[in-house]
Amino acid sequence: MFEKASVILYYTETPLHMGTGTTISFVDLPIAREKHTGYPIMPASGIKGVIRDFARRQWKDDKKKVELIFGPEEKPEDFASCLTFTDGRILLLPVRSLKGVFAWVTSPFILKRLAKDVAIADSGFNLPIEALKISDEDVLVCSNSQIVFRGKVVLEDYELNAKEDASTIADTLYSLLMKGFSSSSISSLLSTLAEKFAIVSDDAFSEISTAAMEIATRIKIDHTKGTVEEGALFTEEAVPSESIFYNLALFTKPNIESEKLKSAEDVMKEIKELLKGNPLIQFGGDATLGRGLARIGLV
Repeated sequence: MFEKASVILYYTETPLHMGTGTTISFVDLPIAREKHTGYPIMPASGIKGVIRDFARRQWKDDKKKVELIFGPEEKPEDFASCLTFTDGRILLLPVRSLKGVFAWVTSPFILKRLAKDVAIADSGFNLPIEALKISDEDVLVCSNSQIVFRGKVVLEDYELNAKEDASTIADTLYSLLMKGFSSSSISSLLSTLAEKFAIVSDDAFSEISTAAMEIATRIKIDHTKGTVEEGALFTEEAVPSESIFYNLALFTKPNIESEKLKSAEDVMKEIKELLKGNPLIQFGGDATLGRGLARIGLV
């Protein structure tokens, strides 16, 4: 049973591909999605492996601390990790907009789930969403929104009626994000959150979260002929840059005795220090193509 919990935020600087292998759909290499919602996710296994590798490089003189927190690699049966990650859930999805270039889009279900998840971390975060209702034809925006055009918001191919009821929610979300992102480059971008913020219905978000993904066609060249190799043409899906995910990090007391790490609080402090300054970390595939670079911050 975990004793401490923290919220971790992820801001994708470049398109992110954390996949599930091949499928029978028109996309050969799709992204990972939740089974029941179809929303994009960052699988917990991928997150933990990447952060473990980052910790190993940062704590290169203290292999014992890495194994104590993340668990041993060579003999995993010896003792369990005292750090658990949940899947990264989408919070704000950047979607192409007719006005304002793009909008940060979310939905009532996402916000209600965020409030439930963040309550586990006891962060004092209180999202005013009790009476949040929205029809499939409408979109909630802020009073200073820059994405409204003649009373409408056009996201990808979806035209929605703009309603000005989202300012309080946007301000509350902004305060949460600022607790996790101290980097000046990220805070500068997020300062426009209210101007680009949009809440659509759950059904609309489900459709938009598919239409807004990037689909890239990749090839492999036969260098002896200078042409594409037979059968080497494939498509790959990616979550766009400027996406914001979150998950929970759950901490327990180390499973073996340690002079420096005696409690879940000690472990949480180590991870907080590790992620201080919002380091740029690569997640998922296509590392040599610059994909999957994300800023990460612990609330």
